[in-house]
Amino acid sequence: MAQLKRIKEIAQARKITIEELADKIGVKAQAIHLMVRTGSTRIETLERIAEVLEVPTKIFFDEKFEITEFQRLVIQGHHNPFSIYGSAAVYEGKKPESGSMTDADAVVQAKDETIAALKQQVSDLRRDKDDLRATNETLRQRIAELEKVRN
Repeated sequence: MAQLKRIKEIAQARKITIEELADKIGVKAQAIHLMVRTGSTRIETLERIAEVLEVPTKIFFDEKFEITEFQRLVIQGHHNPFSIYGSAAVYEGKKPESGSMTDADAVVQAKDETIAALKQQVSDLRRDKDDLRATNETLRQRIAELEKVRN
């Protein structure tokens, strides 16, 4: 049985309102509220929702899924959800087309992108730290000058 209450949880974690989600999949917000309340919808609708929320459809059927873990790993950690849950092709039993990425390739690519993003963040933080040190030194000098004037 599908866990459709996860639609609201994942949308909230992604900072997408139900109204925005409904607009993106071409239904009314009331329809999403109704499907969550009744726990029933067409698979095509659920697939469109999963696509907008950038998660595999499998999440809505995964008994072990934890929204807090999802938030920690995907939202805050900026990981690709497919690197955690596998690609949609895995859950649909599809074989990769020739020339397309395999799941292992997708995982490696997601990890490489994460590493590149983290390296950029470290670089930005180091630059910010250097700027703050320079500002602190300037402020210390200004304080020393003001103390001289005051005395």
